[in-house]
Amino acid sequence: NPTATITASGSTSFCSGGSVTLTSSTGSSYLWSNGATTKSITVSTAGSYSVTVSNGSCSATSAPTVVSVTNNPTATITASGSTSFCPGGSVTLTSSTGSSYLWSNGATTKSITVSTAGSYSVTVSNGSCSATSAPTTVVVGSIPTATITASGSTNLAQGQSVTLTSGTASSYLWSNGATTQSITVSTAGSYSVTVTTAFGCSATSSAITVTTSSAPQPASITSTAVNNTICADQSVTLTSSAGLQYVWLPGLQSTQSITVSSAGTYTVNIRNADGSTSTSSITLTQAPSPHIPEITYTYQTSLSYQLKAFESSAVSYLWNGGQTTSNITVTTPGYYSVKAVNAYGCQSAVNGIKVNSLNSSNCGKPDMLTAYNILDKKASLMWNPAVKADSFKVAYNVKGSGNIIVKYVRNGNTLDINELIPATVYEWNVTTICAGGTVVSGTEKFTTLGGATGCGSTVLNTSSNNVTNTSAQLNWYGTSASSITIRYKKLGAASYSYKTIATNNSVAWGYSLTGLSENTTYQWSVMTNCGNIASNYSTDNYFTTLSGCPLINSPAVIDVQSNKAVVTWEPTSSVTYVMIRYAVKGTTRYKTRTVNASQGRAIIPNLEPSTQYVVQVRSACSFSSFSAYSSEIIFTTGVARLADVGSAMLLNAYPNPASEYITYAFQTEKEHMYEVRVCDMSGRELYKQKQEGQIGINSGNIDVRQFTPGLYLIIIKQGGVENHLRFQVNR
Repeated sequence: NPTATITASGSTSFCSGGSVTLTSSTGSSYLWSNGATTKSITVSTAGSYSVTVSNGSCSATSAPTVVSVTNNPTATITASGSTSFCPGGSVTLTSSTGSSYLWSNGATTKSITVSTAGSYSVTVSNGSCSATSAPTTVVVGSIPTATITASGSTNLAQGQSVTLTSGTASSYLWSNGATTQSITVSTAGSYSVTVTTAFGCSATSSAITVTTSSAPQPASITSTAVNNTICADQSVTLTSSAGLQYVWLPGLQSTQSITVSSAGTYTVNIRNADGSTSTSSITLTQAPSPHIPEITYTYQTSLSYQLKAFESSAVSYLWNGGQTTSNITVTTPGYYSVKAVNAYGCQSAVNGIKVNSLNSSNCGKPDMLTAYNILDKKASLMWNPAVKADSFKVAYNVKGSGNIIVKYVRNGNTLDINELIPATVYEWNVTTICAGGTVVSGTEKFTTLGGATGCGSTVLNTSSNNVTNTSAQLNWYGTSASSITIRYKKLGAASYSYKTIATNNSVAWGYSLTGLSENTTYQWSVMTNCGNIASNYSTDNYFTTLSGCPLINSPAVIDVQSNKAVVTWEPTSSVTYVMIRYAVKGTTRYKTRTVNASQGRAIIPNLEPSTQYVVQVRSACSFSSFSAYSSEIIFTTGVARLADVGSAMLLNAYPNPASEYITYAFQTEKEHMYEVRVCDMSGRELYKQKQEGQIGINSGNIDVRQFTPGLYLIIIKQGGVENHLRFQVNR
């Protein structure tokens, strides 16, 4: 018979959740008491286990192995009260029963009392087995800060009051029983507030003492006007502080409140119940009225027009349909009117536009004429895009003038006009031009601005120029303001930088912004401030700073002749090239030259005689990296006087006789080097120089102060052609 024994992999006594592997001695087959037929079994439940081992025809059964399993204890935590409390509170946490305990804070008692926030758990043992509880979280709130702020003096005269305001909390309880954040009191006393957070923690402020005097309140005046300003054709209510009797000046009214409709100084004299009197005055200034708003529009064929009102000082609008926004969408024909409302509450005169139809019209009568973007010297004109034509003729003139200016527009319904006269009324109309004839619109009018826009207006016509690698000139149409705020940022940045400039109610036209990063695109806009009235920000404008290529030093123009000049600068190896641009003064038709920066000089050829030019230079570090252009250098080319008759070169020299300098001029049809020589009458050479020739007129100057008085020959030689001219030096 085989031998049947059981070997355990470990202790056969363990806690719930444990196990042991029982392995039989070797045989050809196995049958365990739990029915298993493998050589080894893993058991986790208590019991007596035996195995029958076979080696073919014979078998043997092992002695039983007893497995004992002890149940784990239950680990739970019971709180004696709420686990959320304010500072100074506590809670007792009690474990379920066991033979020993180990808390997460190190305590070994069955119960612990905690007063600090945290997560607490306990491990409970019953001898050989243990279990750990789920954590219990204890939350400790924070004590609020209880403060009281007074709106003014807490020493009150008769009839006065003061507002006491608590710091922010979820609920409030004042010592007088009020439950609001602020209370207004007019009686003497000691006032405190208890504030409570949403968590339920509370604190009580220090008391603030309010005292009262039996003396009567001095006179004061309150106004319904914004910033004590009054709009044209509107009224304001003035109210005196309480008294027994009232006398207002200049109107001699005897009521506590009066209604006034004009700017000026108003005074009230009040008599109190004790017979005392006091006086107070208020000055109302005339508030600026907004201009008539401009109306522009876009058109969605056969469906709608979107009308847009704009006035630079407006904060809202009043449409005849009740809308208060700048934009409205209209889907039915009709007359639409709008007023602008500024920050003072003042309203403009009305402007309106008539929508005759939502349908397109071929070669019909132009309508919906409107002028916008009106400044002192320019304006934009618009007419209905639903009216189609081969072209449009726009005619405008100063009202009452017969000098009519005509412009033609194809494929559009707008026209920008310039060179207008400030503070002037213009009339204009539009004519459709089609193969079948013409149709003329009605006549409309607009008035150009006479000067800067008023205080509180949104800035118009922004632009940027004179951009360098670290600065840019920001420009706008002039506006008066107490201060100007510029906001700017790198394109795509999340936040703006701000620059506020005090203008003290003068007119501002722009600002030089410095401290910028190189080769960076900036976005900017500007806002005006008028006291505590602020305009909207202007439309965004953009510019890109130049790269860090260094400026060219000491640019100058020398050796100016009738047809060319020499541009010089301080030679440098820190940049690769110098770019030269030049044009006739007053034009922007620039010609350019690019030369090595190390040369320090370059000729600008093919200039016109007796002509004023401007020239500028800048450095070029690469094909995409440039400095700013230098300041303009202005020069005038010399007079080129050719001989009337003679050789093909028409050589001339003047003045003749000469005392200090003589200018020569000749004409050639070749672009070739030429040689200039001066000889005395014996043929002795006194002066010789080679110059780069060009087709057309060539000229130059010779210093004759080195020559003694007498007769000389000037000789010009180009290729095989040579010309001589006699001149005299006199002193």
